[in-house]
Parts: sequence; structure tokens; C-alpha cells
Amino acid sequence: MSVYVETNDEYIDGISIIFPSDLIDGVYIGNKAEKETINYIMSLQKIEKWKHLKIYQMELDTVNYKLIPKELKNECEP
Repeated sequence: MSVYVETNDEYIDGISIIFPSDLIDGVYIGNKAEKETINYIMSLQKIEKWKHLKIYQMELDTVNYKLIPKELKNECEP
């Protein structure tokens, strides 16, 4: 099952959860996420109530065999 943040998009499957945007301060994306998914999540920062989001993508540390979060920045940010 998928969970989607309430937006103006149509839901293909899954459920919608509505909550105050200040309850979430970060989103962690899996290391094998598709570019389309990453772009969609990054686009949320263009919405005023989601500008505060920090977005991370997990990267594989092959030496220690663990996932490490790497913060993603929008191109328009300084």
C-alpha cells in the first residue's frame, strides 16, 4: 500500500493522510528511487507550506554496508 501527501494530484492507489505540514520536517527517499519519484518529491518544496522540508536520498556505504542520508537541494537554492 502507498501513502500520499495531500496535494491537488489525483491518487492512483493508496490512501490520503491530511495533517499539519509543520509535523514533517524531512523526507527520506530510498537509494533505488526512480528519478520521476525524486523530482516529484523535490517539487513539493515549491509549495509554500512545504518550503521547510529537508529532503534526503539514501546512499549505500559499501565499506560499512549501511545506508547514509545525503541531503538533496533544489537547483534554485543558493
